Amino acid sequence: MGDFLMQYAVEFVVLRKYKSMLHRIRSVRKLFQYPLFVPGIIVFFITHEYSRYVGLVPYVDLLVYFLICVSITTICFFILNLVFKSYQRSGIYISFFLVFYFFFREIQELLSAFPLISRYSALILLFISGAILLFRYLRKGTKDFSRIAAYLNTLLLILIIYDLFNILSAKQSRISVSNQTVKSINATQIATRPDIYLIILDGYAGQSSLKSYFSYDNSVFLNSLRTKSFFVASNSFSNYTATPVSMASMFSMDYIEWAKKENDIKVEMYSESEKMIANSMTLNFLKKEGYDFFNYSVFTIGSDFSEFDPDLLPTKLKLITAGTFYNKFRKDVFASVRAGIGARVSWLGRYFQNQYLYGNRRLINLTINNAKAKAVKPKLVYTHLLMPHWPYLQDSLGRLTKYNAFKGVDDKQGKVQYLSYLKYTSHYVTTIVDELLHLTKGKAVIMVMSDHGCRTFLNDTTFAANNNLNAVYLPNKNYRSFYDSVSNVNQFRLVFNAVFNTQLPLKEDTVVF
Repeated sequence: MGDFLMQYAVEFVVLRKYKSMLHRIRSVRKLFQYPLFVPGIIVFFITHEYSRYVGLVPYVDLLVYFLICVSITTICFFILNLVFKSYQRSGIYISFFLVFYFFFREIQELLSAFPLISRYSALILLFISGAILLFRYLRKGTKDFSRIAAYLNTLLLILIIYDLFNILSAKQSRISVSNQTVKSINATQIATRPDIYLIILDGYAGQSSLKSYFSYDNSVFLNSLRTKSFFVASNSFSNYTATPVSMASMFSMDYIEWAKKENDIKVEMYSESEKMIANSMTLNFLKKEGYDFFNYSVFTIGSDFSEFDPDLLPTKLKLITAGTFYNKFRKDVFASVRAGIGARVSWLGRYFQNQYLYGNRRLINLTINNAKAKAVKPKLVYTHLLMPHWPYLQDSLGRLTKYNAFKGVDDKQGKVQYLSYLKYTSHYVTTIVDELLHLTKGKAVIMVMSDHGCRTFLNDTTFAANNNLNAVYLPNKNYRSFYDSVSNVNQFRLVFNAVFNTQLPLKEDTVVF
């Protein structure tokens, strides 16, 4: 009798556990019949794209983007539910839109083998037709979509877990410059720490390439800097011709492992360059020495947003949203239409060019106003002008050109326009330098440089594209270590050695690409 009771008790406990487990399984199955795949598509899009750009997109940006997408989708979902009277049908229909919107680039690439179908007009027509047919099917049909919902929920859950695994286990192939600790720089105690102004003239050609390819002698401008006690290198060059990479290398005071001539510079590497600047040895050292940093450049550096964003390259959140329908359409279609109209309508072309004109002026005004303001702490001011970078807005006398940036020009015309804009840039920068010298009473470090040389219109891209401008003013006039063939990678090393009495060894001056 006792054995029977014991066996009954065991079976009762086991049965209760089985029923409990079965109830949980049924609850999960029932839950999976709901359209969880709707937010799942949004989550999958974010995790999948982020897995390609680990560490380059701020988490806050991802969260805000997710919340915006979910909010819009939720509103649309409940509106559709008033029509379909079914969560599953509403979820399936809105998922059709979400997939088309978020994965438009992938759809286009998948159909690239069929040019007629992959065109925007054909894709949009197919999408509208599909949306109409699907709407009629879901509205009139009586089919139960529980299995499809469960399948989609399960599939997206697996895909999201897979992407999360890739994100968490991703090898840190992207370069982190946090290992360039400030411990490697030992500054001697000095009485004063001068303000530092770094003015980058994007694409300003060096003296040698101007003589060789433009038959132009830039000595008047260079000698005017020398008379102001600048050291002007006669054969300086950049290490890289890609602007973000060149600046990242300069601020890091080192060459970049992943930036090699044989490697294609991908779009995510531009964001990596911004990240490298923000964590660079230069900024870390100066912050340790009590410096404030002011970013008046075309880059977003850490929490310092760009004051002039020409939207040339996707960075941060734009990295993962560049392939969505809106951004692809805006880039491929709207930009082409704008360019076509802009080439024919002069005022529209001028409107576009004025964005660059006013952007450069804004950066200069910020720089001058910063020099006028009283500050307790020393500062590094980084000003990056898109001058004489395209579009060539002014002639040598500063008059607005009739040149329309939307119209194509041949190499001969381009060289004339570039050189004319360069001459104006020289005059403009001279007035800026004079103002800075006056406002700082000659007690600030001023660097007038270019990130690279002229990359267009010329055959010898190796020499001309890297031959650049490099002029430095030091309050103590300690130019003993400076030399004519200096490259950008050694710029801050030389300046810090001269100003802070550091003992930084110089890197070999080499052109990478």
